[in-house]
Amino acid sequence: MKNWQTKEQLIYLLTSLVNHQSITGSNAEIALAEYLQHLLAQKSYFRENPAHLQLHPLEDGRRLLTAFVKGNDSSETVILLSHFDVVGVDDYGSLKNLAFYPEELTKEMAYIKERLPEAVQADIASGDWLFGRGTMDMKAGLTLHLAMLEKAMDGEFDGNILLLSVPDEEVNSQGMMTALPVLEQLKKEENLIYNACLNGEPMFSKYPGDSHYYVYAGSIGKVLPGFYCHGKESHVGEPFAGINPNLMASFLSQELELNMKRLLKKWVMT
Repeated sequence: MKNWQTKEQLIYLLTSLVNHQSITGSNAEIALAEYLQHLLAQKSYFRENPAHLQLHPLEDGRRLLTAFVKGNDSSETVILLSHFDVVGVDDYGSLKNLAFYPEELTKEMAYIKERLPEAVQADIASGDWLFGRGTMDMKAGLTLHLAMLEKAMDGEFDGNILLLSVPDEEVNSQGMMTALPVLEQLKKEENLIYNACLNGEPMFSKYPGDSHYYVYAGSIGKVLPGFYCHGKESHVGEPFAGINPNLMASFLSQELELNMKRLLKKWVMT
């Protein structure tokens, strides 16, 4: 029986995921992984194949989830990748207590829409949007992945589907780093070929009023460089005998921060 296919069913599923206040590092982040396992464990496919549904521990007690649906004798596999943690809600201000209750928050925002940006007012007036922490980043993507996994359980796809949902995307990426050896192990155990990875992150408009929808191709990831700038002290009467480490850091910032020349040069070279 399918439970995650209609618009109403998807909204209900999304809301239930958002209701878990899975801020990175909180107990609710742990609870949401368990909730996802609970939802999937009720499906007949995973009752018959319990080993295909697993929680994998991180070193700090948090866990990531894998749900593998084998479609046929093919080794070809598509990974559905998501994260289930979210950032904090202090930026919601007076609406902070409603941040994890999308329907209630959306109604409250309609009452105060005159105080909100015009683009937000237009979204509220359309009735097509549901607000809340994590609704787009990225529990809507996870919701769609669960719906696709449900279709796979019903034999609607050739090949295999592997759902991978991790914690700690918003801070240190420990979830994804822990997932890499898990993916390698599953690949060997099930003799899989990973053909593609579909990341459920939201898409963004390129300019104000942009109504186009985008699919991003290529690789994604984080680069977190560190630089140590060591200066040399000098007397105020001899300023050029020393060097200010803050000055060095400022030149690094100019090279790195939104430097389109560097980015365009990289694109041309590749």
